[in-house]
Amino acid sequence: MERTKHYSRVFANGPFVVLIAGQGVSTFGDALFNVAVVWSMYSATGSILLTAVVQAMWHLATALIGIIAGTAADAWDRKRIIVASNAVAAVMVGSTALFVPPSGRYAIVAVLGAVFLLNGLVGWAGPARAALMPRLVGTDLMVTASGVYSTVVQTATFAGNAAAGIIVAAVGAGWAVLGDATSFAVLALAAMGIPQHASKKIQRGEDNEASFWRQCTAAWTVFWKHPVIKALVTLNVLINVSSFIGPMWPALVHLQLHSGAAAFGLLEAIGVIGGALGGIVAGGIERRVGAGRMIGLGWGLGGAATLAIGASTSLLLTAALEIVQVFGLVVGAVASGTLLLTLVEDNFRGRVVGMNGAISVLTIPLSSLVAGMLADHLGPGLLVEIGGVWMICVAILAAANPVVRASHIDKVIA
Repeated sequence: MERTKHYSRVFANGPFVVLIAGQGVSTFGDALFNVAVVWSMYSATGSILLTAVVQAMWHLATALIGIIAGTAADAWDRKRIIVASNAVAAVMVGSTALFVPPSGRYAIVAVLGAVFLLNGLVGWAGPARAALMPRLVGTDLMVTASGVYSTVVQTATFAGNAAAGIIVAAVGAGWAVLGDATSFAVLALAAMGIPQHASKKIQRGEDNEASFWRQCTAAWTVFWKHPVIKALVTLNVLINVSSFIGPMWPALVHLQLHSGAAAFGLLEAIGVIGGALGGIVAGGIERRVGAGRMIGLGWGLGGAATLAIGASTSLLLTAALEIVQVFGLVVGAVASGTLLLTLVEDNFRGRVVGMNGAISVLTIPLSSLVAGMLADHLGPGLLVEIGGVWMICVAILAAANPVVRASHIDKVIA
């Protein structure tokens, strides 16, 4: 009964529903873009390393602008940041369609540059969206709202991945990229409905008069003084090392599962079923075991499934394992992200989210490049297995950390 009441209150929030609907459309488009770019890069070059460079460029932009974007989210109107970022992204992605699939050195460079700039724009809007969410839905509904948001995103990713494989195989990657451009425009329109009470930052004392640079560095004070936040950011850095698994998928599908673009898109889509389920049950799990314990349990389950994926040569078995893997990772991510948001005061929320985003992805470009070079010689399966073992180790660290293990959302609110 209480769970139904929580969901009823979330879905009665009109601006939140419109925003997540727009985000769902945008996520659908992002899935089209990601599958199109990753698969066309691997098909055009045959190199796992160059495919890994795509992921490195995705996350390098986040690492470079995360804390600046977070400070902007605390200093400026959050709605305007989201609308402007997505409007510019729509134009830029539309132009990128001219170079997909990449043919020749200059086209490859253009695509990599577009990936870097696009993720920079998405990274600019991310802290603003995250920072306004507690005021948009209420802190007491954050776990439920985060679960709903995750489910919508995962469902849209499912549909986008499935559609992307078909579109790329049938009419070409360029059309998939154009679909992403349209989706950014839809999200920009949806974000215009965000109410002002959620969009405006609360100006407080010295923080209001401090220089932009001093506001940037103030996030470090919050980080170092709060043991749970420091532990969460550290764990996020460690778990993201295993993100090198992403660039392994095209080669894994081709070399180990002996399939093509349609199967790649289907596997990406199938995994999202687990993500959607994880988002749906996240609120109930948190109320039973607490957000801190959820992190270790979710990442441990995801790591075990990843280890099995690396050894699988069956498309059907890999699809089933992918559902379990994404379920576990999403449960852990919802717990970690919600806990981080609720621990931080509103006037610092954007900066801490941006700092977490910037720091937590620092290891991804290097791990992706190193794994890409090794996979060209050792094969993708072994690298995926290594990634699974790494996830399990990080899950054990999360479960063993007393301040993380004892963390509950209701205790934070109280």
